[in-house]
Amino acid sequence: MLVSELQYKFVGLSTDKYASNVVEDLLHYSRTEYAAIIVEEIMESPNFIQVVQDQYGNYVLQRALQYTEGLLYESLRAIILSNRDKLSSCLHGKKVLNVAQKGK
Repeated sequence: MLVSELQYKFVGLSTDKYASNVVEDLLHYSRTEYAAIIVEEIMESPNFIQVVQDQYGNYVLQRALQYTEGLLYESLRAIILSNRDKLSSCLHGKKVLNVAQKGK
């Protein structure tokens, strides 16, 4: 229920110092279909790169890589790897890029 209440706000919440922890916990403790809603919203955002490079958003993306599976995981990983040049020039982006490069 909380995921549907916060839907369309996950990009902004992911870059907030405190709210990003809530998003991380939702990714961890929610059922797969609810975690997918969160990850897809962030992936489809025009601000995706900014979230990955954000000091708090990078942790959300690391958790997303940790807790997603199958096609969603592969899609997220592919988007991150396709932006290697942009992400490798930013400290927080490098963290997410390293997790994506290691794979599961």
